[in-house]
Amino acid sequence: MKAIEQDFKALRKELDVSLTELRAQVKDLQAKATKTVAERPLLALGVAFVVGMAFGIALSRSRD
Repeated sequence: MKAIEQDFKALRKELDVSLTELRAQVKDLQAKATKTVAERPLLALGVAFVVGMAFGIALSRSRD
């Protein structure tokens, strides 16, 4: 019975260490996701601006 208790204690220690590492990884992932979400609207706005400029230049040159 003591052997089983020792195995459970060892398993619990390993899980506690793994859980701590997992929490740190989740925090890093959340930070990256927040940064990506914040950058995407700006990227979309930049792409729309460039496409609009390209259409504007194409239309103005076609009239000449």
